[in-house]
Amino acid sequence: MAEFVFNFCPNSRVAELLAPEEPEVKDFNGWVYHPVPVLPFRPNFRVTLEGLKWYLNGAGTGLDTTTDPTINAGRLEAFYKTHRLFKPFNFTHEYLGTLELRFSAPLSIPKGLVNGGGAVEPLQINMIQHNATY
Repeated sequence: MAEFVFNFCPNSRVAELLAPEEPEVKDFNGWVYHPVPVLPFRPNFRVTLEGLKWYLNGAGTGLDTTTDPTINAGRLEAFYKTHRLFKPFNFTHEYLGTLELRFSAPLSIPKGLVNGGGAVEPLQINMIQHNATY
């Protein structure tokens, strides 16, 4: 299993299992066929995080990544920079248990809301099940 744990917004997030893309082939007569996939199904997830906040250090000169670690947007940004699209991490799914996932799309955390005290709008993250032998 991966050495890092994705532990952001644990009480407000919901992980949606996305439907797989099915292969489609159209013959010369216009008929559409759905052949058996050549590769196994790899679950894709979309996770919505609510309650993230940006924090500045005491001097206001840089990001604080230690305050409220589960809702800290700067800590999430550092987590993404460590993992990017290739390094797996553990994720605890509501009913599937602990999964080894990785980001499946680049992550860009938006700026804080105006007069929001660093709060960020809900953020969607796309992840895919990691399988190093795939």
